[in-house]
Amino acid sequence: MDPLTATAHGQAVALGIAGAADGPLSEQLPSGAEFPAAVERLASLGVDAQAVVPLEVGGFNGLAAVAAAAQLSLPVLDADLSGRALPWLDQFSPAYSGVSMLPAVLVDAHGRTMVVGGATHAAAVPDTTAEAGSAADGRYLEEIVRAVVRATGGWVVVSFSVGTLSEVADVVVPHVLLRASRWGRVLAAAQSLSGLQPYLDAEGGRVLGDGHVSAIHRPGVDGGRTGWFTVSASGPLLRVDMQNEFLAVAIDGSMACTTPAVIGVLDARTFLPLRADQIRLAADVVVIALPPSLPRRRDAYVERTGPASFGLDFEAVLP
Repeated sequence: MDPLTATAHGQAVALGIAGAADGPLSEQLPSGAEFPAAVERLASLGVDAQAVVPLEVGGFNGLAAVAAAAQLSLPVLDADLSGRALPWLDQFSPAYSGVSMLPAVLVDAHGRTMVVGGATHAAAVPDTTAEAGSAADGRYLEEIVRAVVRATGGWVVVSFSVGTLSEVADVVVPHVLLRASRWGRVLAAAQSLSGLQPYLDAEGGRVLGDGHVSAIHRPGVDGGRTGWFTVSASGPLLRVDMQNEFLAVAIDGSMACTTPAVIGVLDARTFLPLRADQIRLAADVVVIALPPSLPRRRDAYVERTGPASFGLDFEAVLP
């Protein structure tokens, strides 16, 4: 369903998994019942779910929400709340769009359900503007989810309403699922770097550089959140800053691209994308950048998802 033209009655519900997907999720698989359980519990709170929107298109959650929509026999919006992968719920679009993430429903791998309610009176939130209230609710939900994840084995399903379908265009990041699907097909078919170039040209993206990984500093090694690696070849030297996601690329010391642009690191032989934890010394890689998908509140989005939101001390640079 196109979020910019959706007019049906009812609400869109965000669905996704919060927590450490790569380790705990592979060891403690979802049963498949968690998403329907979350939506059913929202229904008991008065939410009339008529469409599903992924929390984020990046990583596991893009596919998880599509599968959940199929389970629930609901359409899925061609949208998400982040335009990429993001680590914190208070970075998602409702937190700066005046839409509360509360009440939210959390369901763990054992089927245990928790409802996180919203404030019941204005005094609970000193600044009661819609934007301030949604930001405060986002921060609160993020803290609650982090605590619950630690107690439930590493991940939890999160669900909440993002408003009526007639209003959802002002909240979501549109047209990211079909974009990701097209990009996936290009990568699956690519046999050479030249095979990627037509798509990059059409999307306004570019190859930032390629070569072998010559040095790595992992996130958390010295207590810092941010790590980096360098890519060396016969051309310029690239430095890529990373946490769970790739955040910035400098070329010969000059900043070339930063989040919220989509920065991808591809295996130079297979052209399959690599996660930050998969970067290895001496591996041959290609570093690319794609312009971000943008919501209507562009400036707020860049502020919430730009370098400063990850603790990096430089301005956002988009391709």
